[in-house]
Amino acid sequence: LVGLSRAEISDQLGAIGVDQDDRRPVAREERRLDRRVPGTAALEDRLVGWGGVTTFDSLNTYILEGDAAQGLELLFDTLMTRAAEEPDAVYGLVAKSAEVAPDGMSVTFTLRPEAKFADGTPLTADDVAFSFETLKTKGHPLFAQTLADVVKVEALDPHTVRYSFKGELTRDLPITVAELPIFSKAYYTKHDFAETTLDPPLGSGPYVVGDLKQGRTIVYKRNPDYWAKDLPVNRGRWNFEEIRFEYFRDRTAG
Repeated sequence: LVGLSRAEISDQLGAIGVDQDDRRPVAREERRLDRRVPGTAALEDRLVGWGGVTTFDSLNTYILEGDAAQGLELLFDTLMTRAAEEPDAVYGLVAKSAEVAPDGMSVTFTLRPEAKFADGTPLTADDVAFSFETLKTKGHPLFAQTLADVVKVEALDPHTVRYSFKGELTRDLPITVAELPIFSKAYYTKHDFAETTLDPPLGSGPYVVGDLKQGRTIVYKRNPDYWAKDLPVNRGRWNFEEIRFEYFRDRTAG
């Protein structure tokens, strides 16, 4: 599951791929299912794939430093999200609409006013603009490369944000910026984004960090107050009450 988007994680949580000759450590996920969802059991435990690392020492997956825990994408919403069966399509999540300029050199998003972070504070265009600037200047170097032709972001009002582009290869940039994670500007004013940390970050996504044992286990618990749980784009998703990643250095320990 390493490196997958939240949409891809959602669609691949139940997949099993085991190579008996592989000696890399495994990541085991325990999934508590909502009994209200037809056809689900109360508890399942499945081997879902190989872990990319043998341990973790950070809860920031967006910087170069440290070994980040798996699944942190579950904490953060994006302006738009993909549908797994449509590889080139995205649908509104935090953004309720998007308008690409006729010349293709900018895209303007209108945000849902009900969007909020897990602590109840509103998610605004300032947070979106802050997230872009932070990823481009303090994030993993891959963000700076990917966003090199995104020259400016403007919060036009609390619920409207515009990205401006340069160059000739701008066709995919509206989707690129639409899929960036959104961070709380207020939270990271008090916490250094560029530092590794084991403090659970504040996000606006469907899960929050639950139990944590550095390098061994991380548990994500479904946020019952998730602001977007009833949006059409989330229908049928995020039904697991709990997602657990366990790390094993020795395969036989699993």
